[in-house]
Amino acid sequence: MNRWATTKSETVPALVKQLKDAGVAEVTVAESGFIGYDVTAQLKESGMKKAVEKAGGKVFDLDRGAFEKRKLNEGTYVEIAKKVLDADFIINMPIMKTHFLTKVSLGIKNLKGAISPNSKKVFHKKDVDTLLGYLCREIKPHLTIVDGLVGYEGLGPLVFGSPKKIGIVIAGTEPVSVDAVAAAVMGQDAKDIEHIRIAAELGLREIDLDKIEIRGVELERVKHAFDPSPLGAHHMINMIGIDGLRYFGWQPRDGASECSGCIGNIASALAAIRSDTDHIDRNIDIVVDPRGLPQDAGENLLLFGNCQAKHKNHGAYLPGCPPSIKNTYATIAKLSLSKKHYMTALRKRMFKGQRITPLDSWEKYRNVV
Repeated sequence: MNRWATTKSETVPALVKQLKDAGVAEVTVAESGFIGYDVTAQLKESGMKKAVEKAGGKVFDLDRGAFEKRKLNEGTYVEIAKKVLDADFIINMPIMKTHFLTKVSLGIKNLKGAISPNSKKVFHKKDVDTLLGYLCREIKPHLTIVDGLVGYEGLGPLVFGSPKKIGIVIAGTEPVSVDAVAAAVMGQDAKDIEHIRIAAELGLREIDLDKIEIRGVELERVKHAFDPSPLGAHHMINMIGIDGLRYFGWQPRDGASECSGCIGNIASALAAIRSDTDHIDRNIDIVVDPRGLPQDAGENLLLFGNCQAKHKNHGAYLPGCPPSIKNTYATIAKLSLSKKHYMTALRKRMFKGQRITPLDSWEKYRNVV
């Protein structure tokens, strides 16, 4: 995981220590992950588990806990972690960053981490921004703290953006208003960010900056316009730079979007292929959008994921929700590479111990602070 795209393993334990020093009996840091990823392992490998426990707290993998079914709006039910719903006091601590689906990822977007993996798929198949607004009505943090010490700009939220040193923390008791202020710091208007606007329209507090009491440093002094993220997953795929490959996914105007599990596994597999060979031998089109086949789709077609089941007779079909990185790599490589290049790449992965892993962490930014 990119350490600049997540709340820092330094700031979270610092908060835990403050709470313990103030006499709080039990402090739990709860986290969930992208679909198909092991949060428990990530908490350990990142050093977060050790740091939190040293500060006197505990970590909890929400993906392995119990969930409670809640109705968000007409026809939409989601499962929310009981660990969150049953908490006496909820502190929501997101990092300040841009996002290729929701423009920004702040307090409201961070609440999506409290729902089950299956519910995250529901969010993407319907309308992420709308459901985020309604989710904010079901989960009510008592305190929201936006980590703006080092934010993340450009093609966010994971790998292709860049860290941005700001050096501020924004905190407040009203998550919608906190997001509105944080968006302003980033150079954006909350009224133009769908999920924040929808939450405000549901009566979940104010986004008009003139009506929000802002204490501390004057807002104008801390504004750091972020490079916005281009909207749509195809930008992430294009950044990998494989000529002859086209990606057909949801478009930003559609409301719905690809699940992060599908996007991440495709991107990771393509990055591995890109490192294994300098070119592909056959053009390939990857289709994720389940509504229909592209009119200009080529003959070498990969229909990706269970959402493509109804089109499976029109090309190579890879089932899964999401398909694994390993199967994604093998299928794309087999469809796009010659037999010689395919076997060479496969041997490199199988016999030289080069695992197909999520995209690199871009550790060259380690010295930004």
